[in-house]
Amino acid sequence: EAECRRAAEAGEVAYDAAFYPAADASAADEAALSGVHTQAMETARAAFANAAIGGPELRQSASTRLEALLAKRFHEYSAKRKAEASAKCAELLTAASQRVYAAANANDATVEGV
Repeated sequence: EAECRRAAEAGEVAYDAAFYPAADASAADEAALSGVHTQAMETARAAFANAAIGGPELRQSASTRLEALLAKRFHEYSAKRKAEASAKCAELLTAASQRVYAAANANDATVEGV
């Protein structure tokens, strides 16, 4: 069991090394992040398979726990990226609204100019 736990830890490390740098560099949309996650999961599975020792039941149990943990990490990361993108969008909309308001309330404002 300890060997499977170490193999799962190796899978986590491999996932982290593959996922986070690529995800940080990609767009915050679901498709891009899912693609990066899928590739990182393959890397994690390979690292786990290379390090796992034990019977099939132990390996399957450890693999299932690893995949559940990594899926949870992905969903948390994805939610964080979406929240950051939403905040950035709100910030840009506020700035644009302020510029339109200022242009509309200028002394020499015209419909065409706003």
